[in-house]
Amino acid sequence: MATMWESLLRDTHPGMYATNCPAIQEWFSRFNALASSHVGHFGRLFPLAALISTDMGRPYPLREMVEQDYVRDLTVPGRRVMEYDRIFTAALENVRRLWVVVGEGVVASGERFISCIGNWNLDTGQDEEGRIVLWDSPKSPQGYIGA
Repeated sequence: MATMWESLLRDTHPGMYATNCPAIQEWFSRFNALASSHVGHFGRLFPLAALISTDMGRPYPLREMVEQDYVRDLTVPGRRVMEYDRIFTAALENVRRLWVVVGEGVVASGERFISCIGNWNLDTGQDEEGRIVLWDSPKSPQGYIGA
């Protein structure tokens, strides 16, 4: 995988690759070491943030130390109220389903992606009509949070 990414980057951006060669394998090894050292420490609550804060020399709070107002009864689009764990689990599933659609289009030459993927703003997560794609877009594959 690292060889493929290095090759893609070298072919696509030769000048940038030559002056700022990525250390993909080293990054991946470091990420795995950090992630392994935190297994079981934080549960599912913000694991990436825990890795980042550790790298910055700031301890990340244990789950029981987190003020519950930040993870319980959160208002989401559509004025619904959800718990953080439910939002996180649903978001993971949404991304997985979307990648299945993309994969079908790339590998199997499927055409379902045409009806599922629209002109979305990747910075805001909104479609051309201002709907938040993973919550309430009619183009979202079935099963999205807003479906």
